[in-house]
Amino acid sequence: KMQNAGNRHLRIMHYGDSQIECDRISGILRQEFQEEFGGCGVGLVPALQTVPTYTTGQTISGEPEQFMAFGPADLRGSDNFYGPMAKRTEVWGSTITLSARGGKDYSHSCSFNKVTILTKDAADLNLTVKGDTIELDTANVDEMYFYTANLERGASSATIRVNGHASILGIQLDGSRGVSVDNLPMRGCSGPELLNISRASMSPFFARENVGLILLQYG
Repeated sequence: KMQNAGNRHLRIMHYGDSQIECDRISGILRQEFQEEFGGCGVGLVPALQTVPTYTTGQTISGEPEQFMAFGPADLRGSDNFYGPMAKRTEVWGSTITLSARGGKDYSHSCSFNKVTILTKDAADLNLTVKGDTIELDTANVDEMYFYTANLERGASSATIRVNGHASILGIQLDGSRGVSVDNLPMRGCSGPELLNISRASMSPFFARENVGLILLQYG
């Protein structure tokens, strides 16, 4: 399956505890996989980045609220609808700017040519790349929405404008082909916390994405 990744897109999801925060382990795996099988981009990132990473810079305006399947109990959502990142960010009229970085150590993460925004409900979104507004294609799979833009040329930053309210489950900065590796840290967890995530918020993602490998790294 890996050998064919260069002709299509394959996703690897790396779940773990705080040892994989900052993208310090996932980033190395991503670099090696993309070096061998092609691909670019940092993969799936949250709308609200609470722990900085080596590979993605972010700013977000307004007063976003985040719910998580792990961590302090007061961060739980009432419906357990957290999505594949085990977290959901509620935003109102926010502007989110994401920038890929990493230098020579994470060179394949420094650009992307496909952006996808995952939301719980339908949302009014605008995407701007290099000063141009990019049209988003919308797909609805069960209880999840996917807003996708394929870029003609690679980009290192993108800005998302949320008009009104949106429940964002994650933002994908990917290549159109090759391998993506998602960094999915869950501080203080040992793995069972994944059971706190409703299946309805996970199955649409796995039904749509070509997930070839899931790594679980918990202490």
